[in-house]
Amino acid sequence: MIRVVHDAGAVLAPLLAAEAPGSDAIAGHLLATGHGRVWVDRWPGARVVAVEVADNWLVRGDPDAAAGAGLADVVQGFVDAPPEFEPLLSSAADRFDTWDRVIMAMDLRPGGPASDTPLPPSALPPSALPPSSQPSGAEVRLLHSGDAGAVAALDPDLSWIAKTWGGPEGMASSGMAWGAFVGRRLASVACTFFQGQRHEDIGVVTEPEFRRRGLSAAASARWCLDVQARGRLPTWTTTPDNLGSLGTARRLGFRHVRDGVIYLVGIGPPD
Repeated sequence: MIRVVHDAGAVLAPLLAAEAPGSDAIAGHLLATGHGRVWVDRWPGARVVAVEVADNWLVRGDPDAAAGAGLADVVQGFVDAPPEFEPLLSSAADRFDTWDRVIMAMDLRPGGPASDTPLPPSALPPSALPPSSQPSGAEVRLLHSGDAGAVAALDPDLSWIAKTWGGPEGMASSGMAWGAFVGRRLASVACTFFQGQRHEDIGVVTEPEFRRRGLSAAASARWCLDVQARGRLPTWTTTPDNLGSLGTARRLGFRHVRDGVIYLVGIGPPD
């Protein structure tokens, strides 16, 4: 595989055009933020494209060409790829597993299916907008660069929330992260984990001692409003057994779009 250093936009153009809810937004995130890497089997005329952002991979193209180009020697982490790539990825990895995912999108038209076409906030009926009230005993607000220390102070098990922005400083200053503060403590964060061209996929964490207080829902609701204001569609990706995450998403107006599978290449399932 060949690392693409220049003209990443041209390489990623087909992926951007086909962007669907979920980790398809990885390609757009790389272009928008500069975080990540792009690999191809050859250039020009790439038959395989692999995009990586913080160990999250989006792989598309011809699996036969991928085998000949050494894709399996490059890819390790959370991999979104068509099922035709599974034999190649599983045979070359010292550890391989699958991770079931549920992909949801904001239902902008009450009573109808989840829409893949964002509407401007002014066109949305009030009932379609998630609540923005402050939860009791907490302040929910947009994070700024001065909050990087609060993000860095999160439980180490929650540090993954900032990795697609290059770390706490990048996420805090992105303008795409909302935090719920209890006193001076950052208790919950809802942020854009992948910033696509049409969709933004959420990342949400809450400190263990502050869970079941509605903090993640409140921060996520404010995030949804911001995403809509940017003209993009909020999306929510989780696991089928994460009933708390699924329940929060549904209460905010997210509806099921599709089920998916992430390949865990060289890593084990997340805790």
